[in-house]
Amino acid sequence: MLNFIYYPISAVLWFWHKALSFVLAPDSGVTWALAIILLVVTLRVLLIKPTINQMRSARKMQELQPKMQALQAKYGKDQRQELGLEMQKLRKEAGVNPLASCLPIIVQMPIFIGLFHVLRSFNRTGTHMGEIGMSVQETRNTPNYVFGVDEVQSFLDARLFGAPLSGSIGMSQDAYPAFSPEGILSDFTRGNIIAVVVPLMVISAVMMHFSARMSLDRSARKRAQQPKKAQSAQAQQMASQMETMQKLMLWVMPVMYLSGGFLWQVGLAVYMFTNNTWTLVQNILVFRKMDREEEEERQAKLEAKRTTAPKPGVKPANPKKGRGAAKASGTSDASAVAGTSNPAGSTPAGSTPAGGSSAVSARGDDDALSDGSATAAGADASADDGADASPSTAPRPGVKPANSNRKGGRKRGKKKR
Repeated sequence: MLNFIYYPISAVLWFWHKALSFVLAPDSGVTWALAIILLVVTLRVLLIKPTINQMRSARKMQELQPKMQALQAKYGKDQRQELGLEMQKLRKEAGVNPLASCLPIIVQMPIFIGLFHVLRSFNRTGTHMGEIGMSVQETRNTPNYVFGVDEVQSFLDARLFGAPLSGSIGMSQDAYPAFSPEGILSDFTRGNIIAVVVPLMVISAVMMHFSARMSLDRSARKRAQQPKKAQSAQAQQMASQMETMQKLMLWVMPVMYLSGGFLWQVGLAVYMFTNNTWTLVQNILVFRKMDREEEEERQAKLEAKRTTAPKPGVKPANPKKGRGAAKASGTSDASAVAGTSNPAGSTPAGSTPAGGSSAVSARGDDDALSDGSATAAGADASADDGADASPSTAPRPGVKPANSNRKGGRKRGKKKR
């Protein structure tokens, strides 16, 4: 039923065994163990990018916590559908996919199950649940997925520190003869299997614990750096549940691993040891990378604030005030244009020019008749003086020209009367 998993796993294991056989003995337990280790490396290399994306998604989810808590406080428990839609919209805008954080675990589980089945299928003489109960000769002459008969016999005859790679602590002694070409009692005991499997299991469980603790401590440190805000009762309950689950990961998973280890083959113990070692080292390196990225983002935000902040002693620019000043400047320019449309020296309609007939009208008729020649000469002289002084006495643009003759004429008229 799961052949779509079993065949690819056996193919990768077969490839690495063939590649290592060029430099190592094909029937050596070290060669087969290295093939299993390289199977783990192949899988985990393919999962590097999804793992980094998982951690980035987790970081974004942590940054969205204040907004998510605000939505929870807004909708409460009575509007779960609206809350779900708003949460989905918020995650979509932030580019966060909750399923991406589960991808590495989802992928590794079928690999683990598939490798367990492939390693157990090398020896099919058992009669327990899921075992076929073949004879020794049938087992040693039956292919195992992509492995031919020669590879099957090579795997059964291989030893790693005196233990067969498909042997387990809970294996019945009736299956032991399949590990020898003659079909008799083999050259190992249950103690040999225990001496290999138990240390690998204990070390793997310890590394699993420290990997979970490293992740938990980092999450706690990130939460402590965030500003504390008042949380709703629902948000506090969710945070408490999350913290409880993380603490369970510290102890429950390693204990479960140790309790189920008596069913695992030596090859599967090698797989788990390699996988947990990779996880621990990868977490150290990736967490450092994530910390550098977060520090760079923080510095970039601070630099952006510094560049947009006003300099010391400089008043911040007011855009509204700037628009008002521009509007006033436009009004004054329009006034100036209107003022210059009436140039100096031109006489508006109905006005009396300087040095004109106003001076003549201010005089009496008798003086005009007796002193006609003198008046004409004075008028010519006044006209010449007015022409010379017109550039300096011209009114500025926008300023109404002063009419000095009107006031003087009034005074002279009063004196005449």
